[in-house]
Amino acid sequence: MKPQNRVVREIIDWAQGLGWSWQQSPGGHIRLQHPQANRVVFISATPSDRRMAKNAKSELNNALKHRTPVTK
Repeated sequence: MKPQNRVVREIIDWAQGLGWSWQQSPGGHIRLQHPQANRVVFISATPSDRRMAKNAKSELNNALKHRTPVTK
């Protein structure tokens, strides 16, 4: 079930379009992971900052820029 917050739902939809998958963590955060990213990204399920969407998208993009190289 997707979070109730509209901004968080929009970020999840945007991230899924880029190949990210998500899970709700027990602590009230959203855990986003990508098979080629070098780290897992967490965002709040109940953001209080108006810049949260921009910051989250930036963090997700940065995680993909520094992706783990695919080995053969």
